[in-house]
Amino acid sequence: GATPGTGGRSPEVFSPTASQTQGELNGAMDIFSLGCVLAELYMEGKSLFDLSELHAYRRGEYDPATIMASKVKDEKMRALILHMIQLDPSKRLTAKEYLSSNEWMAGKGSGGDGQDRNHAIFPPYMTQTLHGFYASLLPLEPDGRLSTIRLAYGQLKACVAGTGKEVGETKAAYTSEQRERLKEGMTILVSLLCSLLRNTKTPSSKCACIRLLCESGLYCDDERKMQHVVPYLLSMSNQGSTIVRSMALSALTTILKSVDALPASEEKVFSEYIFPSLALLCSDPEEMVRVQFASELSKLIEVACRLLRIPLRHAQGQGSTIKKLVDEKPADDAGAK
Repeated sequence: GATPGTGGRSPEVFSPTASQTQGELNGAMDIFSLGCVLAELYMEGKSLFDLSELHAYRRGEYDPATIMASKVKDEKMRALILHMIQLDPSKRLTAKEYLSSNEWMAGKGSGGDGQDRNHAIFPPYMTQTLHGFYASLLPLEPDGRLSTIRLAYGQLKACVAGTGKEVGETKAAYTSEQRERLKEGMTILVSLLCSLLRNTKTPSSKCACIRLLCESGLYCDDERKMQHVVPYLLSMSNQGSTIVRSMALSALTTILKSVDALPASEEKVFSEYIFPSLALLCSDPEEMVRVQFASELSKLIEVACRLLRIPLRHAQGQGSTIKKLVDEKPADDAGAK
C-alpha cells in the first residue's frame, strides 16, 4: 500500500460520512492516498501515518503538518499535500481540478476562503510552454528532437526568463530575478539535452547538442554543473568523432570555469575523476584532439587551483603530471581548509 500500516486509506474508510455506505470507495479517498504517496516520496520513504496516527488524526489529536515541516522543505508541495489529506473529503479537489487549477499548479489563485494564495507547484512557463513543447517531442527521433529544440531554443529561454523576447546569450543580459528563473528552467532543459547527447547519432547533432548543453549549463547552479553537465561532457571527450571530442573538451572547460565553489564532497573530483579521465587524450591518435587538449590544459589547471585553493605558483613548480599537481596541496592550505 501507499502507507505501511494504513495502506494510504483515508479516515472516512474507518468512519463513513452520512452520504456514504460502509465499504464504499470514491475519488476523494484516492486523493487522500495520493497525498500520502507524495508525502512519503518527499520524506524518503517514511510514512505520513501509521494506523494509530491515522485514527488520532481523525479525532483531531494528531497534526501531520508537524512532521512535514521538517521533512518536506518545499512549502508549496507541503501545502498541496495538506490540502489533499483534509479530513473533510468534500474539500478535496479531483485530480483534474488539481492539475488544471492555477492556484496549485501554475500561478496565483484564490482559495476557498476568498484569500489570494500562491501555492503554485510549477512555475507558469511549465504549463504555458514547456509541457506542451516536451509533449511535441515525443513522436520524434533523438536527432529530430534536437533539431526542434535548436529552432525553439531562443524562444524557450525567453519564456523561462519571462522576458517575452530573446535577449542574449550571457547572464549579464538578464536581471537577477530572470537569472533565478533561468537557473530553475534551464535545469529541466539540461536533463533533456544530456539524454539527447547520448542518443543522437550524427556528429553534427552531437556538436549542436554540446553547444546547447554548454549554454544551458552556464545558467545552472554549481551542483547541477558538477553532477550532471560535467560527467556528460567528460564522457563525450573520450568517445565519438574528432570534432565531437574537441568540442566536448572546450565546453567542459567553459563549464568548469563558471563553477564558483566545490562542496567538500567534491574535493577530489579533479585528482580522481576529471584529470584521470582526460589523461588518455595526451596520446590521442587524432592531432586535432591533442591540440585542443593542449590549449585547454592550462585553463583546467587554473580552474583546479582556484576551486581547490592551491596557489598557482605552487602548481607551476611541481612535476609535469596533472595528478601530481592536484595531489600535492600545501600543508598550510590544507590546514586552512
